[in-house]
Amino acid sequence: MVNYLSNITPQKKNLNRGLWKDLESAERKLVKQYQEAYVLTGPYYDKANVIKGPPIERLKYVIPSGYWKVIAIRNGSDIKAAGFIFPQNVPLKDHYCRYLVNIPAIEKTTGLKFFDGKVLPQESTLKNEIGCWKPMKKVTIH
Repeated sequence: MVNYLSNITPQKKNLNRGLWKDLESAERKLVKQYQEAYVLTGPYYDKANVIKGPPIERLKYVIPSGYWKVIAIRNGSDIKAAGFIFPQNVPLKDHYCRYLVNIPAIEKTTGLKFFDGKVLPQESTLKNEIGCWKPMKKVTIH
């Protein structure tokens, strides 16, 4: 499911045209290498920036604070995964590796549980395969 209206949320152009697009290219390379990849993604909402006003007005203008993404591949009996949290206001030329986080950080941000809540011992191993082998200065997401 890709180009359906149910799969659309407002994403700022720098995020969409920059690192989001670049990460999607890395995902396509994973699929070519492993024949399949699992990608889970969605918006997150910063509770400190709630839109004020009557409920009907809040529903009209609910803009996500940012987006999260979990990418996983199966390699034999192992599952390798990587997670990202992107705020809406990223610079156009930023690199997605700066937003690499562990899966529990995404679970805390979203309230969701991935992989039956099991800790993945090989979670960090996927980062090399998606182009995050060089150390980069991390960005702190509030």
